[in-house]
Amino acid sequence: MEDSEVYERIFQKIGTCEPILDVGCGSGKLVNFLAQKTGKQVIGVDISQEGFAEAYRTAREIGVTHLVSCCKADARLLSDLEQDYFGAAVCVYVCHEIGKPDLKLDGPIKALQQVWRVLKPGGKILIVDFLKGHEGEITWGEQFYTRSQLQTIMKTAGFEQISVEQPHKEKMLFLLGIKSSQKEV
Repeated sequence: MEDSEVYERIFQKIGTCEPILDVGCGSGKLVNFLAQKTGKQVIGVDISQEGFAEAYRTAREIGVTHLVSCCKADARLLSDLEQDYFGAAVCVYVCHEIGKPDLKLDGPIKALQQVWRVLKPGGKILIVDFLKGHEGEITWGEQFYTRSQLQTIMKTAGFEQISVEQPHKEKMLFLLGIKSSQKEV
C-alpha cells in the first residue's frame, strides 16, 4: 500500500479532530498532509529532530506553517504536552520501533499511556504498523508485532472500542481506539 493511500485512510479514520498529534513524525510528511487536508493544528513529536527542517520546508511550500509544529520528544515521556489537549493521535510505523530491540510490550505501552494522557476524553488514537511476517522483517531486518500483541498494547494503555482493519490482506494493520473519560492512567 502506497503512503498516499495510507495517509488518506488515516484522514478518513480520524476526520477533522483537533488538534492532532503525530507520534514518531520523522520528516513530517504525515504532519503536513493532515494539516493541509484538515486545516487543523498538527503537532509532530519524534525522538530525533533530524527531519524537522524538511517538515518545516514542506509546510512553507504548501502554505501550512501556521498549522504545523514539531518537537523533539521520546514517545514514552510526553510530559511537556498538556493533558487532555489532543482530539486525535496517530502512530504510523512506530510501535515496533519503540519496542526495539526485542519487541517487549512495555515500551509501546508506556508510549500509548502517554498518548492516552494527552488525548481529550473521547479522543481517538490510530496505530498503523506492519505485522509479524511482513517482508520488512527480511528486507529491512525489522521485527513486527502480531495483531494480538498490538491489541494488547492498546488495551493495556487504556484505550477502548478498539477496531482493527487489515486492508487488502496486507501484513499491515490499522487499529483505532478511543479514550474513555472513566479510566485514570
